[in-house]
Amino acid sequence: RHIIMSCDVDVAVGVIALGWILTGGIFLSFIPQIFALIFRKSVEGLSLLSCVLNYLSNASTILNACLLQWSLFVCCTSLEGGLCANNLLPILQLAPPWICTFLILMMYTIYAPKEGYEVLDSPRPVPTSLIGRVMHNLLAVNNAYAVRFLLFTVFFTLAASGVGLALVFKYGYTSQSVTIYAYVFGIFAAVLQIVLYLPQIYETHCARHPGSLSIVTLLIQIPGSGLVVFFQIQSHGAWTTWLPYLCSAAQQIILVAQCSYYEIQRRRQKNITIST
Repeated sequence: RHIIMSCDVDVAVGVIALGWILTGGIFLSFIPQIFALIFRKSVEGLSLLSCVLNYLSNASTILNACLLQWSLFVCCTSLEGGLCANNLLPILQLAPPWICTFLILMMYTIYAPKEGYEVLDSPRPVPTSLIGRVMHNLLAVNNAYAVRFLLFTVFFTLAASGVGLALVFKYGYTSQSVTIYAYVFGIFAAVLQIVLYLPQIYETHCARHPGSLSIVTLLIQIPGSGLVVFFQIQSHGAWTTWLPYLCSAAQQIILVAQCSYYEIQRRRQKNITIST
């Protein structure tokens, strides 16, 4: 048995089921990070710059998917509710990361220090190298900076979406203008994913521990990103839609290895202290 995924493509029920499972799993993968922020009431160890880049990448990815697969919305005008939902699954699957990364960014503005510039409990010395000073200034933020970044992401979302919708209604969703605009955001998302976790990797290196960064979330998202790539390819999604997830998974593996190393070092130091 098959279910219609688009107006002219049949997709097996097993692929549909996998798609919905992945959609729910993607949402659940962000829960440990959200709870970590709520329970710790601190952003220690979490990079604001990575949070912002993560949101911008996810917002660009879902905009890319919506514009390149606008025909799925058109098909829904002739499909029943359940079939329409299945039809939109390749796009709905990208919604949880977009929504959850915005929630994490909002919580960052809530729990960021209201005064001062240091996120960590103990101030770090200012590096002497040029690159080190730049990274130090980018990562040493307070609540005011977080709010400005949050407002910027809202403006970015509204402006990018507004222009995209204007192009669709003026030139049609099959026009070259819409396609080029969509690919620009897809490539932009991929570029962001390449550098997305670099500020977080640097933050974790300076802190020497994960802090409020959830390793559980990373461990869930790594295989999840691989499955999303598989599902997007099976659903004939554009490479600009699934490439960001592939780049993200590679960097998350590096970050998990880094956090695991510092955790092992911390436990060894603790055992040495106890034995002495």
